[in-house]
Formats: sequence, structure tokens, C-alpha cells
Amino acid sequence: MIKLNNISHHIGKQQILHDITLSLPTAQVIALIRPNGAGKSTLFSVMARLQPLQSGQISFAVDNEERDIVSCQARTLAKTVAMLGQDNHVQGRLRVHELLMFGRYPYHQGQPTAEDQQKYKKSLNALSWSHLPSVSCQRYQVDSVSAC
Repeated sequence: MIKLNNISHHIGKQQILHDITLSLPTAQVIALIRPNGAGKSTLFSVMARLQPLQSGQISFAVDNEERDIVSCQARTLAKTVAMLGQDNHVQGRLRVHELLMFGRYPYHQGQPTAEDQQKYKKSLNALSWSHLPSVSCQRYQVDSVSAC
């Protein structure tokens, strides 16, 4: 589970996020639907530590232990949170299978195991994407953050 408590963020003098509190359950598909410019990408960037956490607290569960996102090791965070932004210029050369396997990289370090393949297939089925593995990524755009 990923928990966000009272997250606020600004860029310059512009308030982007104000007092966001929510919980994201593990192994669930979740849609965050808001208008353009509402701060969705900023929220995901803060969750993935691509932008600093300015106010509030973000924590996640690892082996039934709650960890603070600010103080955890990068590798631990990478095994818990994966982000695929909407402006990913690399994805046009990749197949859906290759792109989604990047989410398992912190586990397999470039050498996918049978377990990585099994988890990948389980994810495809959960998303009803089993027909997409060989499709070029430039045909699809996906923004996501996942809790592994």
C-alpha cells in the first residue's frame, strides 16, 4: 500500500498540489482522473522522488513494514513504485512486452527470470492487455504508477 498524507507542492509561486491525502492499495488497478493541469503528473513525480517532497508524508509497505519515501534506499523504492510518463520518447522503438518488463528491472537487473515472466503475464491479464505484448508502444500511451 502507498499512503499519501497532506501532500502539497508548488513550482515557483504556483501551488500545484494542496493537501492531498489518499491510500493506494497494493496490486490494484487505480485510475486517477482529473483535468489537464490538475497536478496528476506532479503527484506521480513526487511519489517516484523525481521531484522533492515539499510538504506532507508518503509511505509504503515493504514486507509488512511501513517505510517513509524520503528516507528509503533508491533500490527499495524502485522495487515498490514504477512510473511510466506520457512523454516517453524511448517507447516508440519498444514492444509493449519490453517496456513493461522495465518495471521488473530492479528485480532482474537485465536478466529476467521465470518469476519475472510470470508476474509480467499476470499483470497483462489483470489489465486485459494479453493481446498487446508484440504491439509497438508508439500505438499506445499509458501513464501509470504501480505498487508491486
